[in-house]
Amino acid sequence: MKALASICSRSKNYGGSDISVSIVESIHSIRRQLPMQEYFTFLVQSIGLSKTKKKLRELVASDPSLALRWVLIVDERIRLVARLFTHCGSTRAYQMLLPILSSWLDPAIASYSHYAFLRSRAAVSLLATLTVDVKKKLDRKPSDLGTNDDMMQRLAVAIYEAFSFVSSHKLDMEERSKLVSPFFALIEAEPSLLCTVLKYFGSEFVKKEMNESKEKGIIQLLVDLFKDPRLTVSIATDSLNSIRSIKSTLSDGPASQLVASLEAFLEFKTQTRLLGF
Repeated sequence: MKALASICSRSKNYGGSDISVSIVESIHSIRRQLPMQEYFTFLVQSIGLSKTKKKLRELVASDPSLALRWVLIVDERIRLVARLFTHCGSTRAYQMLLPILSSWLDPAIASYSHYAFLRSRAAVSLLATLTVDVKKKLDRKPSDLGTNDDMMQRLAVAIYEAFSFVSSHKLDMEERSKLVSPFFALIEAEPSLLCTVLKYFGSEFVKKEMNESKEKGIIQLLVDLFKDPRLTVSIATDSLNSIRSIKSTLSDGPASQLVASLEAFLEFKTQTRLLGF
């Protein structure tokens, strides 16, 4: 199984006609004949995160922004593996994957890197898919994720670090959107996470340890989040007080102006919501 997972993880084209897909789906078809932990380990290893570390290091040395774009190479693998996990029962998958996903989100990483971003983004992608699936089956009742305070805090730190990292690179809007899309998807799937995220963001802005450019970049990603059409009006407007709290921590400047425009946007959304539009 380990050898098969290694073959899949080395694939350069994890697309519909790739042999890796055939291997993963073949193992999935006989999963009931395998110990569940062995099958789950195979799926996780088939993503091949550890095998990207050397390549990322080489790319970072020549072009850090290109290295960040290269992170997207594992998206096809993650989508396939996430889909197969839902076939095993998303609640069970979440419980069994929690230790490894928590380690991928580890906030204790001394120096945040492209590899740390890759791991964090992969964990969030899997969690988003599992959470959406669970919410569908539970009729939008709280998922295991929404009731796990420790995991919610880890995710808040991970999302802040990811936004900070992405905003420090020169990327166009489309590239930035693709890189942060899984983080947006998870917040939209688990709305209770947004409050924890905004509270943590506010605590970091109070420290005033970042330069104005980085501060503006992080705020811009928050603006993008709130203007994402997938975020429901109720979730957005319920966050208005948190946005005002963040605004109060910022000095006058571009970042403050961005938050002010976001505040006005949310106030408008609140009014239209109250009026029933």
